Amino acid sequence: ARAVDAFWSYFGGNLGQITIYNRALTTLELTDNYNNTKTRFQQITTSTTTTSTTTLAPTTTTTSTTTTTTTLGVVSNGLIVSLDASNPSSYSGSGTTWTDLTGNGYNATAQGSVPFTSAGQQSFFSFSGSSSNYFLGNSNLYGFNSNQISGTVGITVSMIIRPSNISTRSTLWSTYASDKGSVFEIGTLGGLWTNTLRQYLSDNGPIRSSDNRGFPNQISNGTTYLMTYTWNFTTKTSTLYLNGSAISAVENGFNAAGITSAWANGAAYRLAGSQTGSYGNMYTAYVYNRPLTAGEVLQNYNALQTRFG
Repeated sequence: ARAVDAFWSYFGGNLGQITIYNRALTTLELTDNYNNTKTRFQQITTSTTTTSTTTLAPTTTTTSTTTTTTTLGVVSNGLIVSLDASNPSSYSGSGTTWTDLTGNGYNATAQGSVPFTSAGQQSFFSFSGSSSNYFLGNSNLYGFNSNQISGTVGITVSMIIRPSNISTRSTLWSTYASDKGSVFEIGTLGGLWTNTLRQYLSDNGPIRSSDNRGFPNQISNGTTYLMTYTWNFTTKTSTLYLNGSAISAVENGFNAAGITSAWANGAAYRLAGSQTGSYGNMYTAYVYNRPLTAGEVLQNYNALQTRFG
């Protein structure tokens, strides 16, 4: 960047985000913006205690402690969509647009009634059926044409969710249409999976599919979770994570190794809603154009857990 004044010098460094308002923010709003974004761009350091002991002759012992632990922010490498209901830059508190904080322009638009609750660092959108969702766009946004999600790499979808009806099937993310695409959902479906997470992906209906279902009774109503799934196109494997840990799951798909495409295929991208409905609160949503490692999923959980307990 270069200043317009000839006497000023060039800027040397990295720019992570620029936000411009048409009004002067209050001190509280500036503080909220800082608190809502700091985990994305800095290392958060906290002090804990370790012991070092010095003994002076003949019997005096002095003990002092100092240890530093560093927690990294949310992983930014490969992050193509970042939606945060608590960040005024992402949602102002009114309107139908949930703004993507990455700068890629993948804003989500409310379809139907999606109530918003302002609760500081724990603000959220509520879903209670199939009549409402947040629409992220058609396949051209995320498919092969845009090169945002590569057909040879994979994807990660991660959301902070507080479920309210796990006795039924609840969609978190869907690109599925005409036997092609991907679905990330939770809850229960007719004894096939019960009170857990499920990820389904196919490029030809059940003929070539990955259907990864968590073991029963891994989630509860009224508890807030970071829910994540990754799809590794190279190895043709998916992994489900609850908070920072991979959960026990069983693969029920057929010929997952034969899947040749994963994300385009003309499907629309939606958060919640879809034909199955969604039930609960959604606080954040992140999409990566690659599968995060287990360590990176844990890093995201550690960066976000102080907001949601």
